Amino acid sequence: MAGTATVQFGPGDPYQSIGSIDVPTPISTIRFYILTSTTSFLMSLYELDKLKLYFDNTCNLLVNKKTGKTTPVIRQFGHPFLVWDYSYHTYLLALFDHNPCLLTNAKLHRLHCRFRHPSTNRLRRVLTRAGHETNKEAIEYIRKFCHHCQMYDKSPGRFRFTLHENVNFNHSIIINIMYLDRDPVLHIVDEATHFNAAAWLPNISTKVINIYLGPPDLVITDAGKTFTSREFSQSALAVGTIIKTVLVEAHWSIRTVKRHHAMIRRSYEIIKKELPDLPKDAALQMAVKTVNDTASPDGLVPTLLVFGAYPRIVEYNPPAPTIT
Repeated sequence: MAGTATVQFGPGDPYQSIGSIDVPTPISTIRFYILTSTTSFLMSLYELDKLKLYFDNTCNLLVNKKTGKTTPVIRQFGHPFLVWDYSYHTYLLALFDHNPCLLTNAKLHRLHCRFRHPSTNRLRRVLTRAGHETNKEAIEYIRKFCHHCQMYDKSPGRFRFTLHENVNFNHSIIINIMYLDRDPVLHIVDEATHFNAAAWLPNISTKVINIYLGPPDLVITDAGKTFTSREFSQSALAVGTIIKTVLVEAHWSIRTVKRHHAMIRRSYEIIKKELPDLPKDAALQMAVKTVNDTASPDGLVPTLLVFGAYPRIVEYNPPAPTIT
């Protein structure tokens, strides 16, 4: 009934109840009086004494003296809450959905500095993966007026390449040994045109490598034992070829052929996967042909630089399988 209970919060005017409701809870069915104020259902000490309950604030539990039954209580905002049927995380997620946390300009600037001044697209991808709605114009504005980005940012990138005049095809080659399917492959790249050639090796001895090498003017190698041997140097000098050995064997020492290793390997793996019955000699030949007919990292096509056009291959006149 209305007016059954009177409640006063602080020095303000008291509230008269406008009705009541019996709510089944995990501890018992409790009668709550409804007020015209925006407050949750409050459980008084009178109700706890009536039900023989006490609140253990050290464990956040409601304990029944008679039965010893305990009911978990969630403490938040300095007050204990009795929640049942739905977990507390459900209410938090619903609260976040109704009150989304938006990033201010100060927070965006702080994130821009914490991530070491990334590009606009990179920071935008990070925020998108984190579940934030991004504004590209706002991120560009922060990066545009960032002092460190203005002072130390690199110049705008441009696609460019350099054509050298005093270079000839097969004048200087770079050689190295790579492995495909655990078998050694002699990989040769022309320094001027980046034209590739490759051949399988029975082993990595010096005598076998000399068979596949042509007579270029200059051969660039790393400091591997096979290429620094006396037999290899004497065989090269016999055909008038100069050997240039990089002093330290490192992955960046002859980066041209190292960079082409990945392209040859990727092409070879794709061809072997799509044509599993193809012999490995033909697969290697197709992989090298694919790389030579594709634009190199410098933006130039090696086949066009060497031959001036794409060589035509017809069904009745295929290239020799030994020429890779």
